[in-house]
Amino acid sequence: MGLRDLVRWGDSKGVSNATEHPLLMMQREMNDLFESFSRGWMSAWEHEGAPQTFADFGPRVDVHEMGKTVEVQADLPGLTEKDIDLTLSASGDVLTLRGEKKADWTDTQGGTHRRERYFGSFSRSIPLPHAVELKGATATFKQGVLTVSLPKQARSAQHAPKRIPIKGS
Repeated sequence: MGLRDLVRWGDSKGVSNATEHPLLMMQREMNDLFESFSRGWMSAWEHEGAPQTFADFGPRVDVHEMGKTVEVQADLPGLTEKDIDLTLSASGDVLTLRGEKKADWTDTQGGTHRRERYFGSFSRSIPLPHAVELKGATATFKQGVLTVSLPKQARSAQHAPKRIPIKGS
């Protein structure tokens, strides 16, 4: 529902004028301007494997509460377990996922040669639905998917932030 549907423009009967209100025209033109600007610079990034936005550097995450554990899954295509760092907060209720994503590719078409690369570090703090224990935590990395299983905390125990080792496939 747009602004035009909420505000009665025109006469007292609610019939709108034949011409559009100048502020609405200006808003529409500004929206078109920003959309055309983003299409221009984003087209340079449109390549298989290239991020479509800067936000694509960060991983997509699922958090599931499963009985006595909390399971976190993150999609990290193109990375290895050595590129990833996992840390659990002292309170046991925030999991921090850090890493660096790098890509480098070459395109050759006829006499045209193009080489592009991108890289970026990411850090994502994931609030957990329940405080968890570091003891018994497991992390596995298989086919670009990181799966972290964390046992729920039985009591309010405090511990220093510690790394969780990741096992490769």
